[in-house]
Amino acid sequence: MARQLWHGYFNRQMCPSLRFFVSGSSDTREYEGILDTGFTGFLSIPLKQAMLLGLEPHATTRLRYADGVSLTKPLARGIIRVGQEERTGLVILEPDADELLLGMSFLRLFNRALIVSRLAVALVDEEEFITLVSSPPTTS
Repeated sequence: MARQLWHGYFNRQMCPSLRFFVSGSSDTREYEGILDTGFTGFLSIPLKQAMLLGLEPHATTRLRYADGVSLTKPLARGIIRVGQEERTGLVILEPDADELLLGMSFLRLFNRALIVSRLAVALVDEEEFITLVSSPPTTS
């Protein structure tokens, strides 16, 4: 049975984005997040938003950014829900960020492939996508 296609979109800055829910111990809220394939994590969220949800830091991780800078950041466990699917993952709490980022771990945990074209953003079932692109082309 095919899983639901998730429709993303381009935000005002023309970044591929998705709407989703994040849950912590005290609240669940809907957010917009940028789909960032350069981010290997599950979710990066501003610390202020994390505190509203009840996402409590329980560990730290060392991150290396694209510019080569390495910083230690707090981690919490959080739940993301898109449609009827939800997954728990490690959430990076960013004290100085204004935006939420969904990374490669998000795509892997939800078993989704990200397709971005000039006009559209979609997240499809990874196995269905692999089958589609692995099929030999038909000749007419």
